[in-house]
Amino acid sequence: MKIILAHEIGYCLGVRRAMRMAFKALSHAEGKVYSHGPLIHNQAAMDLLQSKGLNIYEPNITQLNKGDTLIVRAHGLPPVEWAKLGALDIKLIDATCPRVAQIQSLVAKKAKEGYLVIIWGTPRHPEVEGLLGFGDTRAVVVSTVEDILALEEQDGEEKVLLVSQTTQDMRAFEAIKEAAVKRFATRLTIKDTICEATLKRQDEIALLAAKADALVVVGGKDSGNTKRLYQRGLEEGLKTILVDGPEDIPEAFTQGVTTVAIGAGASSPIWQIRKVSQKLRALDRLGQSSPMGFIHRLLRALVLSRVYIALGTGSWGYAINLAMGVDSPKLFFGLFFYFGHAMHILNGYLDRDSARYNDPDFASFFNKYRVYMILAGFLSLFLSLSAAWLIDTKVFFLAVILLALGILYALPLPFGFLAKRGIRRLKDLPLVKPVAISTGWSLLVTIPLYLHKPRLINLDTHGLMLLIIGFCLSFAQIFVRSFLMEMQDARGDRIFSSNTLFARIGINRSTWFLIGFIVLWAIALVTSYFLAGTSAIFLCLILTGPVYNGLVLKRFFLNPWLGGFEFDLLLDTQFILAGLIALLWTYL
Repeated sequence: MKIILAHEIGYCLGVRRAMRMAFKALSHAEGKVYSHGPLIHNQAAMDLLQSKGLNIYEPNITQLNKGDTLIVRAHGLPPVEWAKLGALDIKLIDATCPRVAQIQSLVAKKAKEGYLVIIWGTPRHPEVEGLLGFGDTRAVVVSTVEDILALEEQDGEEKVLLVSQTTQDMRAFEAIKEAAVKRFATRLTIKDTICEATLKRQDEIALLAAKADALVVVGGKDSGNTKRLYQRGLEEGLKTILVDGPEDIPEAFTQGVTTVAIGAGASSPIWQIRKVSQKLRALDRLGQSSPMGFIHRLLRALVLSRVYIALGTGSWGYAINLAMGVDSPKLFFGLFFYFGHAMHILNGYLDRDSARYNDPDFASFFNKYRVYMILAGFLSLFLSLSAAWLIDTKVFFLAVILLALGILYALPLPFGFLAKRGIRRLKDLPLVKPVAISTGWSLLVTIPLYLHKPRLINLDTHGLMLLIIGFCLSFAQIFVRSFLMEMQDARGDRIFSSNTLFARIGINRSTWFLIGFIVLWAIALVTSYFLAGTSAIFLCLILTGPVYNGLVLKRFFLNPWLGGFEFDLLLDTQFILAGLIALLWTYL
């Protein structure tokens, strides 16, 4: 079964802004933090916020105290409610969607100019109630063509403004506009206020219908835009279901389905869509009995058990050693393999909270095989330290130091003032994670060559140059891999670390930064061969380094790709290919 994803997925601008404001408030506030009703219409996202300390404020039910923080929901509030809240001794944060705020200003302005303001939308929807409040007594709400025609008592009005709730269906709005034109003729002014993000998502359903025979719409069942996507899927003749999460997908849904499309509402987070995507893949795997199905399941198990990346670290260490002109003993491969396996399982355990959202496939796999994973991690740690001891006691102490630093940078910090700035661990600081990982691994694959007795590399001029070149080029390969991982997480509505470089400087600058880094990396590989007298393998590593990662970066932006174990598989294959090239080199 093929799974295709809509291009327009993830939070819209207004929802993303509201979520970021909420997380920032939860990190900084001294008192309790409330949202005025549900911040957005997505229960999974609201459950997450409430687990972090967000409370739901309902007028006349919850008492606000001095020093508390109240976040105005993305749908906005009427002026009367704003005035009442402004009189309280609390901190108010306005998370109203900028698009909604513009319409509120327009409604207020036209109402003061004497217009009759007609709001087409769902009665009692929070956004509609807010707009109605800004129109005061000169605003009315309609939901059908019949409602428009029933406004006969308004014949005396000189001017009329028609606006829409931002999440309505554009096709239905056309009928509303046609009725309003007939009713009010030249007295009517129409403003198309349906959000662009809503329009794109609705239009894309028709495109998906040409490629798929089934559709899964992910999002809150109370969300207007999500329900309209579901309705559009049915109208297009697709086998369509609306789900909050993976648990809502019937096991029989994929039976007889060759291609399933995934669409999502504007308040549906990427991590929620990832979970749905991975559930569909799991249902598909259950029905696969072919050799390809077995290979798919095997690769998934290797990646999620962290055996695949361990093979990658072992292969990469071997390739770098050989490129430096050293055919290192087989014990080195054991050191790289087992240390890589142990560290990735350890980091997976320490990051298990964020993995529920950033990497739900690994989180579910880890929870299912928790005991085996932990035992395998301890066994790999023992074997890696044993290999380090057998190489040399200095290598053993190097491995212990790297292990300690790897744990330290992932542990919560005791400094409260940093936590209030969203920095709970050292790895939350910009660039710390990719730099720390790259530095640690580069030290592990190069320094033991000098510490080994007898020394495999001496600290003469040539040997020192080889160590520096080996470290730098290893650093580059691992840094790009780590940075791409962070870009993938940040693209997926990353919520546990908004301090990454990608999150701070944005997608365009991050892309150009990485492109420039890859180009310099390729130049450095060529230069090291011609000027430093390194092995010609360095030239071959251009294929598994700059060229390979350049193609990954291109695919990253050309495809609406949600990651999962396939993304890890693609990134980690570069290290295994490097090892295979190095191994092949020894036979040439």
